[in-house]
Amino acid sequence: MLARDLLHPTLAQEKRKCKLKRLVPAPNSYFMDVKCGDCMKIQVVFSHAQTAVVCPGCDRILCTPTGGKARLTSAYINKVYLEQLTPFPVELDSPIHWRLTPASGNSYNHLSGINIYLNEEIIGAWNPECVSYLDKPIRAVTSCEVGNGPILKFTFIPTREHFGQNIRITFFPDLKSTYSGTGQILLNTTVQLIKQPKFLDIKVTLDREPDYVHLAPRDLNLAPPVFLDGSMAKVECTTDGALPPQPITFDIVCNNPPRAAVEQERQSKTQMGYPYEVSYSYFNFRSPPTDEELAERMAIGYAESIRQESRIARSQDNLTLSATLPINSKAHDCSIYCRLMGKERQYRLTVYYQTTVAHILPLPTDGLMRVGSSMTCYADGFPEPSIVLLLRQPMHQFSRRPIIDPREYMVTTSPLPPVEQIVDTSDIAAATRIGLRPDEYTIRGPRFTLAYNATPGVELMLICTAGNALPNAADFLGYNKTIATARFTVAAISYSSIGIVVGICTVILLCAIVIILLMVYLRRRQKYTSNAIRTRNSAVNPAGGANGAKMAGHGK
Repeated sequence: MLARDLLHPTLAQEKRKCKLKRLVPAPNSYFMDVKCGDCMKIQVVFSHAQTAVVCPGCDRILCTPTGGKARLTSAYINKVYLEQLTPFPVELDSPIHWRLTPASGNSYNHLSGINIYLNEEIIGAWNPECVSYLDKPIRAVTSCEVGNGPILKFTFIPTREHFGQNIRITFFPDLKSTYSGTGQILLNTTVQLIKQPKFLDIKVTLDREPDYVHLAPRDLNLAPPVFLDGSMAKVECTTDGALPPQPITFDIVCNNPPRAAVEQERQSKTQMGYPYEVSYSYFNFRSPPTDEELAERMAIGYAESIRQESRIARSQDNLTLSATLPINSKAHDCSIYCRLMGKERQYRLTVYYQTTVAHILPLPTDGLMRVGSSMTCYADGFPEPSIVLLLRQPMHQFSRRPIIDPREYMVTTSPLPPVEQIVDTSDIAAATRIGLRPDEYTIRGPRFTLAYNATPGVELMLICTAGNALPNAADFLGYNKTIATARFTVAAISYSSIGIVVGICTVILLCAIVIILLMVYLRRRQKYTSNAIRTRNSAVNPAGGANGAKMAGHGK
């Protein structure tokens, strides 16, 4: 069977354009020069498997190789094609494969060769039989393999050091081109590698201790991530690296500060006397912020201040990051982050610091505290401060008018005190002097609540004492207490009490309306029933009278 007998039946007009030539008398191997219509001339290698020939750019099957008769020719290969089977970028430690196919000719010159350069350094050189020209291979990362016929396959396994280096593959068809360096450049590009980091570790150590560390109890755990206020911490983030090389990013995120610190910030801004646009320009607030909004911005400011005071350094190979952080009250409950290409490691800090701020919130409005309302004492510090509330009657300073007329100043030996110091014996004055009864208020931890039956007009002072408390060292960090006071007068009516009274009155009114409607309904029903009975009786009585008259007539 000849090649012309294997033509596609719909392409009989292409018979004259399909030429099959057996160029290499090797078993199971055939070369074929195919001249496509209006296309380039290509050369393809086949085995005995009946593989169809597709002309590039023509999309037409011309002929199929067969073991028929062919004419033997001879020509050296002076031009080749290089196909990269593994496109860039390539995963690190993964091989890169190339396939070399001849563009013309049927055999290689025995003096031809293929060289692979890496930054102009030869890392591989072979003849057409894949015999290396190098006595000792410089790199053990390249290899050559003989394929079917004149097809050659090359493999290169890049390492981390090869990233970004220039790789070039050159084909020398003969000895002359080898000496003159005028070979065919098949590839000239940069090695592009990608790699995800396999690990990312974070380690925090104590770099410097505060001076008062010897006062701390011996059983207190001060190993990282637990620190004392005034310490210095050292952070190290390590990784095996990523490709393309990327530095390790370092970040600090803090939680919202205590309520007492937020109130201290608010009062300090208020004392400046500036408008809100000026006072809170750092936080970008245009109106009075809520406690939650101000706490969030303060946490961001804490993190930025710690980051600015830190010393951060990165290694040249981007495998290590070192940072030295100041540890103070702002760093408590903050988290340190190291990130690299999707990997993240977190480290949370705990700082022992003394209570310095305490506030009683909400403050009495115009010095009045409504019955049924409550106040809470807030304080900062870690460990959680112990808060003690004490209710006292404030000291009164009696006011004295200036002496204008000397006659108003009476000198007497009478045991009676001056008029201004006569004690008022009224009930309200007595309650004011005595204070509140135990059933008129409650104190539960840091919370003070006035009962609804509290005596109005009583002037009191709520004292909050806050300080750190450690189980085995009550004086450590808590020797000096922080005190906050709130002076107020008990008011008779509060919004909550008004609401309760209005609610009770509304319920009573609704009950009265329901009772009235029910009485009206029963009255109307009773009236309707009586009218019905009266109508029925009136209808029965006339019939009874007629029957009586008839009976009287028969009797006569």
